[in-house]
Amino acid sequence: MTESSRSLRHGLHPARAVAAYLRRHPLQVFGTTTAGVALITWVLRPRSESPGNKPSRSIGRRLTGLVITLLKSSLRSWIIRQTRDYLQTKP
Repeated sequence: MTESSRSLRHGLHPARAVAAYLRRHPLQVFGTTTAGVALITWVLRPRSESPGNKPSRSIGRRLTGLVITLLKSSLRSWIIRQTRDYLQTKP
C-alpha cells in the first residue's frame, strides 16, 4: 500500500511527468518545437513589397548563408544527440 501511494505521488509531480515524457519522446518534442518555431517565424516574417524585384545577392552573401545553414543543422543534430544521451543515462 505504501509503495503504490509513493509511486502515485511520484507520477503526479508535474516536473517528473514532463521529464518522463521527454525521456520517452525526445525527438517528437524537438520536432514539434522546431515546427512551431518555423511556423511562428513564417507568420511573423515581414513581407517584401514586390518579390519579383529583389536585387541579386553577391557570392559572399550566398556563401555566408550556406555556412549559417550548415552550422544550424549541425548544431541542431548535436543538441538532439546530447539531449538523447543525457535522457538515456538518467535513471
